[in-house]
Parts: sequence; C-alpha cells; structure tokens
Amino acid sequence: MKRTRQEKVRLGIFFVLVCFFFAVVIARLIHLQVLESSRYSDIVKRQSSGTVPIPASRGIIYDRNGKVVANNVTKCSLYAYPRDASELKRVAAYIEKLFDLKKGTARKRFGLGVKRFRWIKRMLNDQLAAKIASDAPAGLSLRKETQRDYPYGLIGKQVVGFADIDNLGKSGVELSFDSVLTGTEGYADIRRDGLRN
Repeated sequence: MKRTRQEKVRLGIFFVLVCFFFAVVIARLIHLQVLESSRYSDIVKRQSSGTVPIPASRGIIYDRNGKVVANNVTKCSLYAYPRDASELKRVAAYIEKLFDLKKGTARKRFGLGVKRFRWIKRMLNDQLAAKIASDAPAGLSLRKETQRDYPYGLIGKQVVGFADIDNLGKSGVELSFDSVLTGTEGYADIRRDGLRN
C-alpha cells in the first residue's frame, strides 16, 4: 500500500517525536546514574542505614576470695511505640487492663502518642514478661536489659554500694569504679526499607 506525502510527513514527525522522547529519557538516566550517582548514593545511605547502640554489660564485682558480690541479671522492660491512632487505642486499652488502671487514663499517665517512644514499666518479673510476649498488641514491645543483682543482699552493701536502673554507680565501689565497671558501648549496623522498617 502506497502512502501519501501527508502520511509520510506525519509518520516522520511522529518518529522524530518518539526518538526525541527516548533521547530525553536516556539523557536523564545518564545524568542520574552517572553524573549524580555519588550524590544520590549518599542520600540512600543516609536514609536506609544507621547504627543502633549495643549496651555493654556492667562488670562483675568479686570479693578477695573470688566470690561474686555484684552480678547482672537479664530482665525485660515494656515500652510503647504505636505507629498510628488505631495502634495507640489498642495499646492504651491493653495497658489499662494489664495494670488494672481506670479506663481512659493510660494515655495521660504514660504520655502515649503516635510514633512516640515511652517506657511503660522497666525490669518486669518473668511471669508478666511471658504474658506480655504472648498477647501484647502491635505498638507494645519488650526490651531486654540488665539489672544489678547482689547475691549477699545487705551484707557489705555500704562498701559495694549500688547501681541505679540505668546501671550507673551511685555509691560505694559501684560509684568509685563506675568508669571501669560501665564498659564500652558497642554498635550494630542496621538497614531500613523505604517505610523505615
């Protein structure tokens, strides 16, 4: 079938426009992938990677006979981080039921909010931690922490001293040698997706 001159002109214009479109797309891809690659790689690295601290275990204290007078025990602590309003509502209701609080008081008492980290209770007993692990709604999580344990109780407490809930020495040997007992915090590299998960 023979084309008329007008059809040939239209096809030529269409072909030129298609070629121009692809040339623009290819030029933009070259610009992004080659010329701007280091800039965008840095942006992606900042947004998708990071580090989280790994707390150091506090040092163990021994007496002169090699018996442990201050040790660490692992406990679970409960915290809230609801991601949206519906999670916040379920978290507040669960906390009120768990700790026998008056209905509607959990949000104000613990300062709960969407995308807001809040400690609910630290150093839970093992039975309560197991219950929470089995039936807690999304937005509530457990974090393992170490707590100071003194096997001899009050014996020698004035000399040994004590450490607070954050494992900072407050008196006695715990305070005097706090910089040595604290240790050095570690870090772990993490990767996130586009939704920051």
